[in-house]
Amino acid sequence: MFNDCSDSAEDKLIPASLVFNKPEQVKVARLSDFNPDWQHTPNPYGDLPDIDYAYCEPFPLLAKTSCYAVEQVIHIYQHQRFTSGRAITLRGTPQIKEWFACSELRQIVSELAGVPLKAHTMPIEQAHINLQIEADRKEHHHREVIDNWHYDYVPFVLICMISRHSEARGGKICTSSREFELQPGEAVLMQGSHVRHMAEKSSDNHRVTLVVSFVPDSIDHVDMTRVDRNHLPYGNHEPLFEMAVQSRFDRIRKQMLRLSCLEPDRDLEQISHYISALSEELQRWKKLINPEYR
Repeated sequence: MFNDCSDSAEDKLIPASLVFNKPEQVKVARLSDFNPDWQHTPNPYGDLPDIDYAYCEPFPLLAKTSCYAVEQVIHIYQHQRFTSGRAITLRGTPQIKEWFACSELRQIVSELAGVPLKAHTMPIEQAHINLQIEADRKEHHHREVIDNWHYDYVPFVLICMISRHSEARGGKICTSSREFELQPGEAVLMQGSHVRHMAEKSSDNHRVTLVVSFVPDSIDHVDMTRVDRNHLPYGNHEPLFEMAVQSRFDRIRKQMLRLSCLEPDRDLEQISHYISALSEELQRWKKLINPEYR
């Protein structure tokens, strides 16, 4: 499940890269806009935010030709789509992984968030496609939404609409304070770990979104990714758990390396700060390994 898809003759018809539109003067909503006590307000999983960002206004990210290129990928690899209790997704396509791991996109989302972001450290989570398609209509006719109200288990998500459904009812991305009706190629960046949101079904039964996940680049910011052995978002998927363990361990290693470079006689304040950050990271690692740990 979620393996890299093999090349085919049709792959050669897909462009090697995409052009991203750089947004200008996009309005941003911050957590503090809705809650003055945002730093002390945890999400339902007990995580306190440390970045004052909620979401941005929709902005044009992809041109029509780029949306068509994504649709080509879906057509070629549609047999690889995976259905879970939450959503129908397509993951592991080489084009999607390559297109959305570029420095240009990282710069765009970092400027919006106000802090440097990087592609998620778990390869499965770096980019995927969420689908509502006619072929799944009978099996999932009972669903009223694509993905019901939830908080993401990854911190930052860039959501880009690929399909056109402006003449159909539904299809919006909703938060507790806003509803976004995106046009093809438009995107929003959301700190999904601390913004409750959902994705509506479209009445024409065709809705395609691209989701790219990001984490803070600096270990001074907490990685809010939430995975443990008992709560895997796609069911029993051991590689995802192993990736989460490795990602968390890499952060611990970097923090320990940073501590080892300080001089005890001169850097007491920094040492205290970094020890506190390391302690929190170790707590998260323990909960990842053993969800019963408190």
